[in-house]
Amino acid sequence: MAALAFIAWPARDPGERPQRGVVSGSSTNSPSRRLTPRRMDCSLAPLEARQLNLRGTMEVSNTLAHQGHRLLQIGVGLFLFTSFEGFAIPFLAAPLLGRSAHSLSALLGVILISLGLVWPRLNLGAIAARIAFWFLIYSGVAITAAFIIAALWGAGKSTMPLAGAPAGTPLQELLITIVGYSSAPTGIIAFALIFWGLRLRTPGANSLDTQSDDGPPHRHNRVT
Repeated sequence: MAALAFIAWPARDPGERPQRGVVSGSSTNSPSRRLTPRRMDCSLAPLEARQLNLRGTMEVSNTLAHQGHRLLQIGVGLFLFTSFEGFAIPFLAAPLLGRSAHSLSALLGVILISLGLVWPRLNLGAIAARIAFWFLIYSGVAITAAFIIAALWGAGKSTMPLAGAPAGTPLQELLITIVGYSSAPTGIIAFALIFWGLRLRTPGANSLDTQSDDGPPHRHNRVT
């Protein structure tokens, strides 16, 4: 019986390598099956990139709208401050500087309200928008605070002599100078970014690419 079993067992070529994991009739090793996931990845990659781009654009738009609303609130708050500050002008150490601070805060309120209405239309990124927003606020508050401090102390001649400011102590003059002049570079940077953000947008820059199911991504034809 052992001899019959040995004869019945098919002989195998010694140079032949055994095939592992191959099942007859199975389609797991079909070339079309193996290429399908790669084709799906290639077709979904541009779509995911466009979705991320759209999400980032919406986040920047929401940030600009929120900052514009804050500028409107600060501008109205400055109008309210100007209304109460006007009653205190006669009691200040330097009434002329108090009147200058009164006019300056009212002007700053108008500027912030105007820019708050324009702010959502700026063509800026998230980082540039934050820099312009905070530098603009600091610049306006710093110069207004310098005039208010000078009016309270009766000092500031070295910084604002044309406003009729009297001379104060060296420490007072130094502090008013630091606060007042610190508004210049921040204001220049803020207005430069705002000016750059008011540039015209590229036509079709925010339009989404379209992609067919059986072909590569393509864009709609635009009429110029």
